[in-house]
Amino acid sequence: MNEEMSAGGGLQPKVEPPAGAKSIGGNKQLIFGILIAIILLGAVIGFTVWQEQQKQTSFIEEVDRKLSDEDRKVYEDRLVEAERFIAEAKDNQEKSDALVYKAVQLSGLGKLAEARDVFIQAAEVNPENFNIYVHLYQVYFEMGNYQQAEASIQKSLELLPNNPDAWRRYLLLAVEKLDWSESEIRDLYALAEAAVKEKTDIFTSFAGYLESIGDISGAIEQWQKAQEAHPESYEIYEAEIQRLRNKF
Repeated sequence: MNEEMSAGGGLQPKVEPPAGAKSIGGNKQLIFGILIAIILLGAVIGFTVWQEQQKQTSFIEEVDRKLSDEDRKVYEDRLVEAERFIAEAKDNQEKSDALVYKAVQLSGLGKLAEARDVFIQAAEVNPENFNIYVHLYQVYFEMGNYQQAEASIQKSLELLPNNPDAWRRYLLLAVEKLDWSESEIRDLYALAEAAVKEKTDIFTSFAGYLESIGDISGAIEQWQKAQEAHPESYEIYEAEIQRLRNKF
């Protein structure tokens, strides 16, 4: 009998799908299969992208310093000594100094990632020590992590704005490793010149940069500034000026 009992107790005609029509269950299975395929494809693509990002963001963790056995032992002995200094530290200053000492030895052994971690510990103990961030800059620079190197040297300059060594490192990073425009680099040199008292190294560095981009007149001007700032080396700087004039 082609009838079904209704919810109210009456009989209702049984509805049959049209001939040739696919069942709803079959459609659900098809849709489910398509969704699973999309999810799996997305997972494969996502993993590939993640792998590529890992390659792009992976940094050098250790380098071979080509140390002799004797030199290696010196660093290793100092590491033992550093651990004792850390354990015996009476205040945060002593502890941060001992941590820096330890990190320097690790860096000397080429263990850059370990040195970085210990320098970070030192910064946490004594965050106002500008020199720790200079050390961090150097480790990040060697690791190839130039964004963190920049952040570290900026922090050091925030704590001691007139430190010429930090400015030289920042300028080196900007010129050689950061994708900065010429105007940005010129602006950074201007900031460095305004910040430091002893400007000779800034002048000579800027002269080298200007020569590299073909601004010979500008380079000569910087060597002349160096002559005025450091007359003891007048003849050395004059030789550079004459060399550049011969390029005209």
